[in-house]
Amino acid sequence: MITAHIFYTLLARLVSQNEISIAQFVPVTLQELLADSDKIDCLNIVICGGDKLDNDLKNKILQKGYNLYNNYGPTEFTVDAIACKCELSHNDLGYPIANTEAYIMTEKDKLQVLGAQGELCLAGAGISIGYYNKRDLTEEKFVWNKVLNKRLYKTGDLAIIMPNGIVKFIGRKDDQVKINGLRIELEEIEHYINQFQGINEAVVVVIDNTYGGKALCAYYRADATVLYDKLRAYLINYLPQYMIPSHLIKISKWPTTPNGKIDKKALCMWNNNDEKKKYVAPRTKVEKEISHIWKKILGKSQISICEEFINAGGDSLKATIFSTLMLERFKTQVPLNKMLTYTIKEIAELVNENNIEKTIVNDENLILLKEGTDSEKNLFLIHPGNGEAEVFVDLCDNLDVDYTMWGIRADRLNKYSPKNSKLEEIASKYINKIETIQQGGKYNVIGWCIGGSIAFEIALQLEKKGKELGFFGMINSFAPDRKFWGEIHEFTVSTEEKMISELPEYKTFTDRYAGLKDIQDIWSNLIGYYDEIDLSVEVLKQFVYDDMDRAIPNYNAADINVNEIIYYINVLRMFDNIRALYVPERKLKAKCHFFAATDETAANIELWNEYCHKPLNIYNIKGDNFSILRYPNVKAFSDLLNKLLR
Repeated sequence: MITAHIFYTLLARLVSQNEISIAQFVPVTLQELLADSDKIDCLNIVICGGDKLDNDLKNKILQKGYNLYNNYGPTEFTVDAIACKCELSHNDLGYPIANTEAYIMTEKDKLQVLGAQGELCLAGAGISIGYYNKRDLTEEKFVWNKVLNKRLYKTGDLAIIMPNGIVKFIGRKDDQVKINGLRIELEEIEHYINQFQGINEAVVVVIDNTYGGKALCAYYRADATVLYDKLRAYLINYLPQYMIPSHLIKISKWPTTPNGKIDKKALCMWNNNDEKKKYVAPRTKVEKEISHIWKKILGKSQISICEEFINAGGDSLKATIFSTLMLERFKTQVPLNKMLTYTIKEIAELVNENNIEKTIVNDENLILLKEGTDSEKNLFLIHPGNGEAEVFVDLCDNLDVDYTMWGIRADRLNKYSPKNSKLEEIASKYINKIETIQQGGKYNVIGWCIGGSIAFEIALQLEKKGKELGFFGMINSFAPDRKFWGEIHEFTVSTEEKMISELPEYKTFTDRYAGLKDIQDIWSNLIGYYDEIDLSVEVLKQFVYDDMDRAIPNYNAADINVNEIIYYINVLRMFDNIRALYVPERKLKAKCHFFAATDETAANIELWNEYCHKPLNIYNIKGDNFSILRYPNVKAFSDLLNKLLR
């Protein structure tokens, strides 16, 4: 850390150079002192201490020519615990200092393996006794680990220890939350709010809303009141709708913890004084019907007509269900990219203003993701392995090209059972769906994961029919390769019995339901049995393997149930089989744009060239197979796609 002597020597130098006045002495930040000023000739080494160093600030200081060291560590561990020499290309915490040990623990206080994310805990000579006169807080943060036989301090920071021993910072544990199954980065929201004109400092927390769910609330300090509508209009340029706070509250003084940090738990003790968020009952027949639908989907007994869908407990998957019901009842299409922030009142107005001359597509396989004004331009996005298309909402929301964007979702499973099907048959069916919207012109198609393979076959069949392809793209899709997938078996009673043997309560289930001869009967009876014994969702989750947990929509939502998990397990199994058995019969004539996730690329991208007359155009997208379509990575992806679609 910079000593007092050096600090004031530097201040004096800045004053002498007329870069800072005496009135600016307090407060002076590291940003002002080093990052935003010319290199100070007499200073070569800068040591910061106490916390994780902001990446942008770190890079600015390094670019000035300083050698920068950061010592991470909380007050509870005598300030310094982990140290490193900073580099432009990395933002690591570093290695534990002498007589200090770092561990990564799960939420259940079990030791994580190397490379796995969890809470950073510290042990060693620097650990303090605890908080003065704060017994409960001391017992919560300072714990004895029986396996390690050590006393640990739980930092509240999420981190990873790499195989080489270096500690990588991920974020604050209380800054990474989930609302309605959607991962929310509070620190990222705060970053953008703090850049808004007029706001001095902002803190975002999760609060309980009127309906027993969760909502985001931004507290801020400022010289003058900031209008919520203006802040929201600004944030929509940087964040998805579900990450925009529902409430904005000005505060004069921050509540603090014993070590002087902002007390976010105190901020969460929120009292709703916002008039527009108070309950307003439905007034018209349309509002009453929409309210009834919302309450049924969201499981609420009462919802204000002024409350937004996301704040009432909605998510993109539930928005898809609602959009389908709106089509059936009111012949009105609600674009999915707007649905999360619509209120019952606003949707009722849409129904009342609905143009009867407008073409309405009533098909549960076709989801209106975003509405365009040019009826000649459509973009069709093909679902991934879970069969759902709502995952494209953030991508579409950030595209500024004038296309109407449609998501194609899969047929629903019958009685939770996977079915044997061919990819060519699915592609043919989807073409029929596409042609209900567009009968001619250029067809623009993009598919993600298994959807890329389906999109490829759609493109082949369109070319065979003499249709013209406009833009064709695949997102991180495995190329056809029978050697890669190995031996594939059709779904039979034997395969399903084997699958169920890998699920909980297998023996007791088979003792009761021995001799079932139909795979649909097997799965429907298993669902019934799980319901009868009231199987815990958490028990079932222990049997979910590979990356299925990441592919199942709303897997970590509080209201997900056993039936939904079983349903999506079998959807994913079904499409895995369908993809593995697919081999194109022809080569594609059109140009193919391939978007590869840099952190988890499809292993055999180049094999696609064997099925194309023209070499692939390959673009590297930051993130893994799942995060490329989520914030913040989806912003860069959409910027690239905007250029390609113009």
